[in-house]
Amino acid sequence: MNPNALIVLEDIINQGIEEVALPYVSGNSIRIKHLVVRNSKAGWLVYNSKTHSQVARLFCKSSAVALAKSLSEGKNKKTTITELDKIIEKNYNDCMFYKNTLEKSTDAVKRAITLDRFEISVSHTKRAKKSLDRFIFH
Repeated sequence: MNPNALIVLEDIINQGIEEVALPYVSGNSIRIKHLVVRNSKAGWLVYNSKTHSQVARLFCKSSAVALAKSLSEGKNKKTTITELDKIIEKNYNDCMFYKNTLEKSTDAVKRAITLDRFEISVSHTKRAKKSLDRFIFH
């Protein structure tokens, strides 16, 4: 097979990927058109590879992918996605606190109240995640 034909075929495929807002994994990052999503110690980072700038730093992967997808489609939903990400982060941290309280507490009333709060936080997190999934899959 002609080696030039393989290079031409690869170029055609890469051009097609750039036109469609389809996420694909490349090394340690997720790419959607010209946007790159990477994990770091600071959270999930979204970069614009055309401008070589950081677009956002988010708490969860779903938020970062949702933001990258919406921006790649020309929809600027950064405010909404950032708010959903903050809801997930707040409720995740609350759940960690409540879980610790449930493990350490011996008072039945305190455990019951903490369990209710834990379930409410889990519910808020699931609702926010479901909203993010709508950005990703629609």
